[in-house]
Amino acid sequence: MTIRHPYDRATFGLAYDHPANPAPGTDFVHVLPLMSRIELVAVYFTLATDANVANRLAMVRYVNGIIPNLPFWGPRFQINGTTIEYVFCNGMTREPGIAPVAGFYQNCLGTDVIVDNVTSFEIHIDGMQVGDQISNIYFWYKFWFTGQPPV
Repeated sequence: MTIRHPYDRATFGLAYDHPANPAPGTDFVHVLPLMSRIELVAVYFTLATDANVANRLAMVRYVNGIIPNLPFWGPRFQINGTTIEYVFCNGMTREPGIAPVAGFYQNCLGTDVIVDNVTSFEIHIDGMQVGDQISNIYFWYKFWFTGQPPV
């Protein structure tokens, strides 16, 4: 027997955004309304790293308050002084640990990962340096509002 949440079948909105780039050396954070349910469909961004320190590891993750959870890691570390395009997609196969093709990393966001009551999702870079820059951010997500409507 399987039990589905009633909002799994409810009408959802497919949101799309192309926000401004965050300041150099900072993560990108997208704040969500309280009591919402989302499913990330795709996240695209470019990470340019400075030449001073090696090894950055990119991830897309949900955050509840200040507690990060459900990280979707990039396939490998990005070395210093490079620019790599990242694509995270729902249901996409994760590429093997071979060298990137033309500066492009492909990653998986899982399949049907629907998350309740998170406050944000973010692009986080472990080992980020002051000169690193996240840019060209595009993201799509399914959105259900499950709380009380604003008064």
